[in-house]
Amino acid sequence: MKRVGEFSLDRVVESEEPLIAPADFFPESSPEVFAQNADWLEPRFVDPATGTDIAIAEGARGELVGTSIGKEAQPLVRYRTGDILEVTGTGTCAC
Repeated sequence: MKRVGEFSLDRVVESEEPLIAPADFFPESSPEVFAQNADWLEPRFVDPATGTDIAIAEGARGELVGTSIGKEAQPLVRYRTGDILEVTGTGTCAC
Protein backbone atom coordinates (compact mmCIF):
# COMPACT_ATOMS: atom_id res chain seq x y z
CA MET A 1 0.00 0.00 0.00
CA LYS A 2 1.29 3.46 -0.88
CA ARG A 3 0.20 6.68 0.82
CA VAL A 4 -0.27 9.78 -1.31
CA GLY A 5 -1.30 12.62 0.98
CA GLU A 6 -4.44 11.46 2.74
CA PHE A 7 -5.09 8.74 0.15
CA SER A 8 -3.78 5.20 0.11
CA LEU A 9 -3.15 3.35 -3.14
CA ASP A 10 -3.88 -0.32 -2.70
CA ARG A 11 -4.34 -1.59 -6.25
CA VAL A 12 -3.78 -0.29 -9.76
CA VAL A 13 -5.46 -2.13 -12.62
CA GLU A 14 -4.51 -1.27 -16.19
CA SER A 15 -6.64 -4.05 -17.58
CA GLU A 16 -8.38 -7.13 -16.23
CA GLU A 17 -7.73 -8.96 -19.48
CA PRO A 18 -5.45 -8.64 -22.49
CA LEU A 19 -6.21 -5.63 -24.70
CA ILE A 20 -5.52 -7.85 -27.68
CA ALA A 21 -6.10 -11.58 -27.49
CA PRO A 22 -2.77 -13.40 -27.91
CA ALA A 23 -4.21 -15.38 -30.82
CA ASP A 24 -5.10 -12.10 -32.62
CA PHE A 25 -1.66 -10.61 -31.98
CA PHE A 26 0.17 -13.80 -33.05
CA PRO A 27 -2.32 -15.55 -35.38
CA GLU A 28 0.20 -18.16 -36.55
CA SER A 29 0.82 -19.40 -32.99
CA SER A 30 -1.02 -22.05 -31.01
CA PRO A 31 -1.98 -22.23 -27.31
CA GLU A 32 0.92 -24.65 -26.86
CA VAL A 33 3.37 -22.03 -28.15
CA PHE A 34 1.98 -19.45 -25.69
CA ALA A 35 2.34 -21.95 -22.84
CA GLN A 36 5.96 -22.69 -23.83
CA ASN A 37 6.77 -18.94 -23.77
CA ALA A 38 4.79 -17.88 -20.70
CA ASP A 39 8.00 -17.28 -18.72
CA TRP A 40 8.82 -14.13 -20.73
CA LEU A 41 5.26 -13.07 -21.58
CA GLU A 42 4.10 -12.84 -17.96
CA PRO A 43 5.17 -10.01 -15.65
CA ARG A 44 7.95 -10.75 -13.17
CA PHE A 45 9.15 -9.45 -9.82
CA VAL A 46 12.81 -8.83 -9.10
CA ASP A 47 14.72 -7.75 -6.03
CA PRO A 48 15.36 -4.04 -6.72
CA ALA A 49 18.87 -4.20 -5.25
CA THR A 50 20.13 -7.33 -7.00
CA GLY A 51 17.81 -7.90 -9.98
CA THR A 52 17.27 -11.54 -8.99
CA ASP A 53 13.84 -13.07 -9.52
CA ILE A 54 11.29 -13.13 -6.70
CA ALA A 55 8.47 -15.68 -6.84
CA ILE A 56 5.04 -14.07 -7.19
CA ALA A 57 3.31 -15.22 -4.02
CA GLU A 58 1.17 -13.58 -1.35
CA GLY A 59 3.29 -11.19 0.71
CA ALA A 60 6.10 -10.94 -1.87
CA ARG A 61 7.51 -7.45 -2.50
CA GLY A 62 9.56 -6.57 -5.53
CA GLU A 63 10.06 -4.42 -8.59
CA LEU A 64 7.74 -5.07 -11.51
CA VAL A 65 9.41 -6.19 -14.75
CA GLY A 66 7.34 -6.15 -17.94
CA THR A 67 7.72 -7.24 -21.54
CA SER A 68 6.81 -4.90 -24.38
CA ILE A 69 4.82 -6.81 -26.99
CA GLY A 70 1.87 -4.49 -27.55
CA LYS A 71 3.44 -1.71 -29.61
CA GLU A 72 4.05 -1.86 -33.34
CA ALA A 73 7.69 -1.63 -34.38
CA GLN A 74 8.91 -1.82 -30.79
CA PRO A 75 11.59 -4.41 -30.08
CA LEU A 76 10.79 -7.20 -27.66
CA VAL A 77 12.48 -6.14 -24.45
CA ARG A 78 12.03 -6.75 -20.76
CA TYR A 79 12.14 -3.56 -18.75
CA ARG A 80 12.32 -2.72 -15.09
CA THR A 81 9.60 -0.25 -14.15
CA GLY A 82 10.99 1.07 -10.87
CA ASP A 83 7.57 0.29 -9.33
CA ILE A 84 7.80 -1.65 -6.06
CA LEU A 85 4.73 -3.81 -5.53
CA GLU A 86 3.46 -6.13 -2.84
CA VAL A 87 1.32 -9.15 -3.68
CA THR A 88 -1.74 -9.08 -1.43
CA GLY A 89 -3.42 -12.12 -2.96
CA THR A 90 -3.08 -14.59 -5.79
CA GLY A 91 -6.65 -15.82 -6.15
CA THR A 92 -9.32 -14.76 -8.59
CA CYS A 93 -10.49 -11.17 -8.18
CA ALA A 94 -14.05 -10.82 -6.89
CA CYS A 95 -14.65 -7.65 -8.92
